[in-house]
Amino acid sequence: MNVSELNNVYIYIEDAMEIEAAGSISSPTRVTLSETDGAVILDEFHYANFDGKILLDLAEILKGYSSDCLPTGNWEGNEAACLDLTLTVGVNSYQFTFNAASKESRSKLSDIDFLFIPEGISIPVSVLCNQDQGVKVFIESSAGRNLISEHTFTDIVSGQYCRTFDISTLPTGAGPFQFICKISGHNTFEVRSPMYKIQPGEYQLYLFRNRFGALELFPMRGSLEFSPTFRFESGSNGRLHKKTSTECDDILRQNSGNITRKASQVLASFLKEGHAYHLVGGEWKRIVIEEASVITKSSDTTHRQSFSFRYQDPIDPQFMMI
Repeated sequence: MNVSELNNVYIYIEDAMEIEAAGSISSPTRVTLSETDGAVILDEFHYANFDGKILLDLAEILKGYSSDCLPTGNWEGNEAACLDLTLTVGVNSYQFTFNAASKESRSKLSDIDFLFIPEGISIPVSVLCNQDQGVKVFIESSAGRNLISEHTFTDIVSGQYCRTFDISTLPTGAGPFQFICKISGHNTFEVRSPMYKIQPGEYQLYLFRNRFGALELFPMRGSLEFSPTFRFESGSNGRLHKKTSTECDDILRQNSGNITRKASQVLASFLKEGHAYHLVGGEWKRIVIEEASVITKSSDTTHRQSFSFRYQDPIDPQFMMI
């Protein structure tokens, strides 16, 4: 996208990856990006390439300035997924709105094909809205297609709308089921969730930011291990030799349990992105991925992966395994 096309438009992640502006190969051009009437995000000098173009990839920077909408039981708009911005290249300024979602969110809800889920959980569903549109959510199973929610978006929010659905209250049937969201307005389209199947057992629940810009549920049936790393220092005090200090890294390791090949590939992309939450004591806690072991084989239908993480904000170890 040429920078001259930015004025008063609405762009997505893909657009922010490839912004072009005219420049010079002999002298630098100042490039600033700021929230409109707000803080400066970027202030740099750029030389043009041999074609006389300055190439800007702002996607990763801008995704970091957008905020997640942790889903609740009611439809909520996430205004923080959209940023009103001003980009200045040299002496020319352009105002636009950035949506931290992919254009593909207008045609897909998830890349995952199938997931086992525990009984009685709430599944988040996030959809792209564009002001005057509305959404109908259906659940499709062996019992057919049933309308479970209908909502009209407000005229003040563009970006994502999300909510959770308590599966214990839904006609899921005995086999696999999935959510279908029909978005209507000046554009009409349908998007589908993964296929879900209820399988009793002990699970750990995670939310990962997917490539569409929404938080997506990923239940895991594998074991969760708490493996803290201790560092002790000791010293002498007269005849006594005793510990003087202790440091501890509270590291946990999650094993995925059996997942499909496609779910394994998507999990790898989630871990690479590293934007995730873990459900602890009924609250979603932001986590930081420390290390991952991901192997995907073309010959295997089921896969097992694992990754280690710490909580962004320290919590009492006695609550970690609840």
